Amino acid sequence: MAYKLTDKKSIRLLTVLSWMIYFSSYITRLNFGAILVEFIQSEGIMKSAASAITTALFVTYGAGQLISGYLGDRVSPRLLIFGGLLVASVCNILMPLVSPSISLMAVVWGINGMAQAMMWPPLVKICASALLPDDYNRLMPVIGTSCAAATISIYLFSPLIISISGWKLVFYIAAAIATAAALVWFILTAPLLKNVSFAALSVTEKKEACTANRAVWKLLPVILLTIAMQGILRDGITTWMPTFISETFKVDSTVSILTGVAVPASHMLVGLYVYRVLAAMKRDLFATIALYFAITCGLLLVLLLFGKSAMLLATLLIAVGSAGLHGINSLQTFYLPELLGGTGKISFYAGLINSATYVGSALSTYLFAVISEMYGWDATVISWVAIAAGGLLLTMLCMFTLRKNGNAGIV
Repeated sequence: MAYKLTDKKSIRLLTVLSWMIYFSSYITRLNFGAILVEFIQSEGIMKSAASAITTALFVTYGAGQLISGYLGDRVSPRLLIFGGLLVASVCNILMPLVSPSISLMAVVWGINGMAQAMMWPPLVKICASALLPDDYNRLMPVIGTSCAAATISIYLFSPLIISISGWKLVFYIAAAIATAAALVWFILTAPLLKNVSFAALSVTEKKEACTANRAVWKLLPVILLTIAMQGILRDGITTWMPTFISETFKVDSTVSILTGVAVPASHMLVGLYVYRVLAAMKRDLFATIALYFAITCGLLLVLLLFGKSAMLLATLLIAVGSAGLHGINSLQTFYLPELLGGTGKISFYAGLINSATYVGSALSTYLFAVISEMYGWDATVISWVAIAAGGLLLTMLCMFTLRKNGNAGIV
């Protein structure tokens, strides 16, 4: 049997280091979005031009997930993470220096997107290789809360930093945090992971994994579609929630900041209970995902019917519904990779799943903008309900298909 971390101190250290790495990654990825309004106003940049910078990161991040997933199963995942975070730090230092050239900033931020892609698939590979299955299943949702914590932090502290010294300081502070995190990771993981094997599966192990997961693998196109649908809803609702609240209830734009914090806060709370819900559902992954889709669909339907009656109610429904989508994302990104490919190819499948999520995320910004402009917010919310219902039906299809093939959906 391959070496695993079993003592509580080592497991706790790996959890803390993994949380720190992904928190730092998000800080160096989300900061441009957090300072976007100030950047446009202070530099006199058109919104359409500034959006090209964000688009560059989306494109390279999505494509980079597949590259990172492939590399994570073949080279040291520990060094991939270290190198990726260092490059992200350098990109954050360069952003203020090449401003206000949109073309140069887009190139730098595109490189940052590729560097950011080197984080998640290798991190999944490390945790799956170093931890026993029960520890992996229990701790991955805890590590996942780093995303919400980083989002809250960057959107709360960016206005304060801007008021002190302008938007450029946000990038320098993010770079300092990420550099420190990369060095701590590099130093502490060397002894921690020295006995852990990250080798690919043997031919015999590959055949066994293929046989055990064949039923799941055959459903991969449907599974990827449900992942993309989750991405469309999760990031689409998060992106357009402030505009929905502002235009529906005619409130000041400062409310957008508050709602922007409420959503990741609810994500964090749900993330802490993902494993408990999965355990309560007897570790049936697709049944648990279906449950979250059903809850989200129901909340969005209530939003459609009664959401316009009170801003607080609408905010609560969107925040909790978005949290349900975050739960789906956690279940898909944490547990599907190993179910699909086993530990030997877990980095590749983690990258594939994250890439599918990104495809949905990229579509959401344009899709919901068009629907809301042409048909209004009622039609937009109807589309949210329809996509959630579609995700529920497709997940149930996977669930019932796998049940005919034994326990293929059990993690």
